[in-house]
Amino acid sequence: MTLELGGKSPQLVFADADLDAALPFLVSAGIQNAGQTCSAASRILVQRAVFDAVVQRMAERYVRCASARRSPTPTWGR
Repeated sequence: MTLELGGKSPQLVFADADLDAALPFLVSAGIQNAGQTCSAASRILVQRAVFDAVVQRMAERYVRCASARRSPTPTWGR
């Protein structure tokens, strides 16, 4: 779900979230179009129970993005 909240689009991650499904979206939501869209994730609110896992997995994915080819593909960042 995408909510338009005045350019401050939070992503919510609850403890029962499917992290395998959520992580690709969380990563691309913040960097799509260099973050210059009104729905770009400017905040990610994570329930405490999964916070460490989300931070670790997002960091791993961002490293892969930074070291990926310069031309994005459909699986870029995933």
